Amino acid sequence: MTLRIENFAEWLACGERGESSNAIVARVTGMPVGNYGVRSTGYPHDPSDFRRCMQLIKQYPVLRSKLHQMRDVSAQWMQIVDHWDELEALYETERQRADGKAPLLYKRLRDLADKAVTGDERGY
Repeated sequence: MTLRIENFAEWLACGERGESSNAIVARVTGMPVGNYGVRSTGYPHDPSDFRRCMQLIKQYPVLRSKLHQMRDVSAQWMQIVDHWDELEALYETERQRADGKAPLLYKRLRDLADKAVTGDERGY
C-alpha cells in the first residue's frame, strides 16, 4: 500500500526535514518531495540526519512498517534499515550528552555506509 503525499501535509509544511527524511516520504508516497525525486537515495549521514528520520517516524508511526521499502533505494539504506533498532538505541543513549554530540552513532552510521560500499563491516 502506497501512502498519499497528503498524509504528510503537516510535516511538509512545518516539519524538520532533510534529504534522508525527504527520501523516506518520496519513497513511500511515490511522489517527489521538494527537490527530491521518488528515487532520491539520500540516507542519514550523521546523527542529525538520523534524528530527523526518527522524528518523522515518531510523527507518522505507520512509517515504521514501511521502512523496509528503503532497503532497495541504496546499499546504504539497506544497511541502515537492517540496523535501525541498534541505531535508535545508540541515539537514545547519546542524546542526553551535555555536549550534544553522538560520536558512537556517528561512527556506526559511517561504518554502515562503508560496509555498503566495500562489503566489509568495520568497528563492531
